[in-house]
Amino acid sequence: MQTATETNSQSAAGMAAFGFVQELTRELNKGTIELPSFPDIAMKIKRVLEDENSSADRIARVVSTEPGLASRVLKLANSAAYKRGDQAILDVKRAVGRLGQAAIRALAISFAIQNLMDTRSVAALKSHLNDLWNHSVHVAAIAHCLARRTDDVDPEEAMFVGLIHDVGKLYILTKIEGHPELFADEDSVNDLMSTWHTAIGQSIVENWEFAPQVIAAVAEHEDTDRRNGGATDLVDVLCAANLLCNALEDKSVTEMDFSDYAAFRKVDLTAESFADLMEQSKEEIAAMMSALNG
Repeated sequence: MQTATETNSQSAAGMAAFGFVQELTRELNKGTIELPSFPDIAMKIKRVLEDENSSADRIARVVSTEPGLASRVLKLANSAAYKRGDQAILDVKRAVGRLGQAAIRALAISFAIQNLMDTRSVAALKSHLNDLWNHSVHVAAIAHCLARRTDDVDPEEAMFVGLIHDVGKLYILTKIEGHPELFADEDSVNDLMSTWHTAIGQSIVENWEFAPQVIAAVAEHEDTDRRNGGATDLVDVLCAANLLCNALEDKSVTEMDFSDYAAFRKVDLTAESFADLMEQSKEEIAAMMSALNG
């Protein structure tokens, strides 16, 4: 039985959640949702990659302005997922050439998001942020592996959307920092993120002017029964990767019937092929997660 104090605390959290939802609605209606204090290195990388005249030299110079990002680039280029032969790459320009633009963009985003997370001061928030980041990196690595099994989806693009697919949750958590009373009720926080994160994430990536397929992936990644009659696309891969990671993280994957999910059917994944994928890709997945974590 709940005590009066617990009941009052939950009631206060419920009222705070209602007020917070109203605030989110106003932000959405303005159409100007943007992560606060987002480091501009990710936007610099985005701009230089979108410039048709950008050379590997220019990209490498921009990457090298942030030692933490340069370290990530070198680490991923020398990882099991990308390394060719025994010779290590020691300079950023060659690493940029090996990885390609989508991977560089993903690393810039990972660097920027981790910087944002490191600036937060509320202890209760840090636990949520760590869980969110670990999940995003896990999804990115598995999405990359799933995309490599298709003929239609770029693995680096899949890695990128894996990293940013829950950016709506990140936005919600950074806003909640100003409403510490919400942390009194864990369910309220989780319900807020579950209900709102895809719509907010879509608004964010639209505001950042990402490609339509990226926007669609962020907006639709929870729709694991999405009916897509065409070729396997980025949304299909992200849906499957997100579903897999959720099941791995809550240890329910052995109980799943893979045939129940359209996302798995689109990427041609069964329980048996999943086991093979994880066995064959475990070194690659671990290396990618390590590189993305910095």
